[in-house]
Amino acid sequence: MRYRDACDFLFSLERFGIKLGLKNIARLCALWGEPQKRYAVVHVAGTNGKGSTSSVIAAIAQAAGYRVGLYTSPHLVDFRERIRVNGAPIPARRLSRCVAEVKPAVRVLKATFFEAATIVAFRYFAEEEVDIAVVETGLGGRLDATNVVSPALSVITHIALDHTDMLGGDLRSIAREKGGIIKPSVPVLIGDSPGGAERELERIARSRGSEFHCVREEVVLRATRPDRKRRSCCETVFDLGTVAAEYRGLRSGLRGGFQRGNTALAVRAVELLDGRATPAGTRLKFSRAAVYRGVREAALLTGLRGRFEHHRLANGAGVIIDVAHNPDAIHTLIASLDELGFPPKKRLLVFGVMKDKDYGSMIPLFAHSFGSLVAVAAKTERSLPASVVAELAREWGVESEEAASVAAGTRNATADLPPDGLLVVTGSHYVVGEAIPVLERMWET
Repeated sequence: MRYRDACDFLFSLERFGIKLGLKNIARLCALWGEPQKRYAVVHVAGTNGKGSTSSVIAAIAQAAGYRVGLYTSPHLVDFRERIRVNGAPIPARRLSRCVAEVKPAVRVLKATFFEAATIVAFRYFAEEEVDIAVVETGLGGRLDATNVVSPALSVITHIALDHTDMLGGDLRSIAREKGGIIKPSVPVLIGDSPGGAERELERIARSRGSEFHCVREEVVLRATRPDRKRRSCCETVFDLGTVAAEYRGLRSGLRGGFQRGNTALAVRAVELLDGRATPAGTRLKFSRAAVYRGVREAALLTGLRGRFEHHRLANGAGVIIDVAHNPDAIHTLIASLDELGFPPKKRLLVFGVMKDKDYGSMIPLFAHSFGSLVAVAAKTERSLPASVVAELAREWGVESEEAASVAAGTRNATADLPPDGLLVVTGSHYVVGEAIPVLERMWET
């Protein structure tokens, strides 16, 4: 099977939609000897921050000398981004072989796209003999295909309203679904979430006899200051205190003020992993040097992209791409932009969103945060038409125009961007994924 054929087969499974449940993935794992049980797993759920937190955990583990698998979703440009070992995407030939081998069973079971991708990831990690796999849920947690793992640690990042049609219309209901990854007697660490969500997660943990750890109680950010040694003011140096150690002068390689919280969660996670054994009997150990390097080089070590990713055009204008795709994430993005000191009128927004998202709560946030907006629609049936985005933005007083495509909108936006301007591309993974190839031909390397 050729690589393109393998991808075509996987994407053809999207016709089955999303089927929450563990029956299919359990059968697939059984057929291939339970590959997910051959390595230590850190299972990560949450609404926002999953990808960043997962990547920092993986980076610290790599810096400690371990062979690390990382399974995240969705991808931005290439499917292989989802499945990595020590930062390298699964090779095209390996993906093709894995897909060819699972294809008959996937067809018989009528498995979904995500179920097929998950068994490919689990098998690949086993074949590569990883010590640790950091596995991010796709949707929710309780009935997510990744929830067949028996983790060494469960991590739940910030919880907010998203996918309310499937997970519930309030934070407590969503927390209940995310908390489904909490396993009996397995420690769980949660990030900063609203009180109702936190209380629900603690209730689930106590009922299952799981150690409950909360970043709010166990981690303190001691100081935060801009990194003046770097060209970009997006980076920060900060001191982090946990119940186990003090980390002074942590230099974050992930930009944006919100990444301090994700980093704090990741650092505490590896502290809780320290001393635990892998299925092969390796006793995990994470040095302070590994923590410092992993935090500093998270994007480099894992290939993480689209999280307040900052570049410059040839004329000096700034570009930030970010996968914020719900009101909570958009609010966080704007707060991070405000930290940079760019006047709102100097900011130009390229924005597209899926029609199943709460765009009615997202677009009003742009009113006093951007000078103008270019509305786009990604190449998926889920996209909200650009004309609707532009009209809603105008209703909130945002100067707006619509473009025929993400690529066209991105080119139009950069054409007239002054040297002291800032272009922000956001709204969905699909939009960012389509904008990246266009922007890569324009920005400085």
